[in-house]
Amino acid sequence: SDVWLGSWLASRPQQAPRVDALGFVEDIAPLFRHCRLFLAPLGEGGGIKIKILEAMARGIPIVTTPIGAEGICGPEDEAVFLAECDSSFADEVIAALGQPAEAALRSGRSRQIIEKKFSWKSITEQLTDLYR
Repeated sequence: SDVWLGSWLASRPQQAPRVDALGFVEDIAPLFRHCRLFLAPLGEGGGIKIKILEAMARGIPIVTTPIGAEGICGPEDEAVFLAECDSSFADEVIAALGQPAEAALRSGRSRQIIEKKFSWKSITEQLTDLYR
C-alpha cells in the first residue's frame, strides 16, 4: 500500500534517494513527462491495465509482470520488460535502467502495439468489421 511504501522509503532515504512515494495523484500526466521507467508489479488482476496502455502510448519503457501485460502484449513482442512479482522484478528494473538503448527499442515497439491494437482508428476498424 502507499502507506507501507512511504514508511519503508522514509526509513531508508539513503537507499532510495530518487524515489518519491506520492500516494494518490489527481493528474498523472505531468508525472509521465519525467518518467524513465514505468513499473507495474501486478501479482493479480484482470482485464486491460489502462495505466500500462497510457505509459505505452507515451513511449515510456515498462517493467511489468505477465499479469500486467495480459491482453496487451507477450514476451515474443519484446515490447515491455517482463518479470514475476518477486525479487526477479527488482532485478529486471535494474537491468532495464542499465540498458537505455534496449528500453528505447521496447518503448518503440510498445507504441506500435498501441497504434495497431488500441488506437481509436484500430478500435473503430475492429468494431466495423465485427458489425459487418
